[in-house]
Amino acid sequence: MANKEKAVLTFILCALMSTTAAARQTTFNGSVAIGSDYDSNVFQTDNNRTDEWRNSLEAKLALESKGVDNLLSLSYNPIFTYNNRRETTAKRHDLDLKAQRDISEHWRMTLDNAYSYQDNPYFESNTALSLARQFQRAGDFTQTEIVRLLFPEIVWEPNQLTYVLSEISTRYQQATPQDQNTVRNLLNTNGGQGRQRYFTNDLSLTSIYKFAEDSQLVMGYTLKILDNRTGIQADKTGHNPTIDLTWRLNKLWLLEAGYNYSYKHFDTTNDSTTNNPHLQASYNFAANNRLTAGFNYENITYDGNTASSTDQTFSLSWNKGLDQFTTIDSGLDLSYNNREVAGDERELAVSLGITRRIDRGSISVSGDSSWTAGNGTGSWSDLRRAWSLNSTASYQIRQDLTSTADISYERRYAWDSQNKTTYNDLKAGAGLNWNFYRWFSLDINYDYKLLDSDAAYLDDYNEHLITIKLSAANQWQL
Repeated sequence: MANKEKAVLTFILCALMSTTAAARQTTFNGSVAIGSDYDSNVFQTDNNRTDEWRNSLEAKLALESKGVDNLLSLSYNPIFTYNNRRETTAKRHDLDLKAQRDISEHWRMTLDNAYSYQDNPYFESNTALSLARQFQRAGDFTQTEIVRLLFPEIVWEPNQLTYVLSEISTRYQQATPQDQNTVRNLLNTNGGQGRQRYFTNDLSLTSIYKFAEDSQLVMGYTLKILDNRTGIQADKTGHNPTIDLTWRLNKLWLLEAGYNYSYKHFDTTNDSTTNNPHLQASYNFAANNRLTAGFNYENITYDGNTASSTDQTFSLSWNKGLDQFTTIDSGLDLSYNNREVAGDERELAVSLGITRRIDRGSISVSGDSSWTAGNGTGSWSDLRRAWSLNSTASYQIRQDLTSTADISYERRYAWDSQNKTTYNDLKAGAGLNWNFYRWFSLDINYDYKLLDSDAAYLDDYNEHLITIKLSAANQWQL
């Protein structure tokens, strides 16, 4: 704890050093929001569906003071949620302090400390369900921990759910007995009894030196701490130094290169080290016609028995403006993932999208497809195939009223040693934003989800989500 207190004290002292300049401009921003969320199918099941309402209260307070060559800001964002079905509460407190100082005309230093504390009820577990269904029920914090153990080569995001569900049983069988036991314990919360409390703190120092137009050298270091007060999730301390160079060679060529290093210490599992050099070059045929090629190398190694991996990705993208209102984007990714267990994987992914700006809004349509093969059995064979179509649109009905809409469909195939599984994932949504009486804003959003699969371990389901939020915000000059 002494080291944590020293880190915070160092930050405060450095921040105070940047407040000595005269001619300051100080502003205070405040907002408050109340809202309700409705979910028609909390557990995403085909039968015996359970719905629930949740009410939330959120506030945002921000104080910012600008000088001629420095900035100091402090923000606080508490969120309180009440679950009417479970009769439980959830709390989150976010606190951010930032100090920025221009050392010279071209050199800027920034110190930022972001603290977050969360206190939530455990998710409602059911050990009689399949592993995939249990993972689907788990909270985001638990899902992140399980993915870290079973899928060490990826960082968990909710849009990866279908992929993780299709692979989780295989990965669990390939895991070490220790990791299997940890996953079982993570998924058994005794029906949701008790609470999960933890805090994170990210302290970062960044140096930005601009030496020419569109050219800069960025060097940084981030200390990340996760302290879990309950449960069996691992406490974590991470060290992450980075260096990135952006260099405009001429009007046509832009070069970007960097190196990210990460060391993560876990108190219950194996520590990991990540080395991530990357390189990217862009060529402008014209102001609205750019070709970009890049290479990313990421190696993750562990101190113990957890499988290490190396991921190499070559990417090519083309962005072209057909006219002043229409833009087309296309991409190609080739990746090769080398893993110590379960064999290597290689993947080809392509994408194409078009965006059109209209009088009061925009509309975009895109599609992508991917093919993944693996050699876990000693020879290359299909692992996954997927394709998807997406469309989004926004339209300003009048000056104070804006509407949005989106729809997407994904079809995914997954192979294992016995059979082929098909997933169909449909999502659609619409929303309205109304600003009125200067301070106030009303947001209404509706989302629909449908999953249809022939997997025996996973339910087909459909789900309706409704969100209503009323907020008030203003800025005061001090």
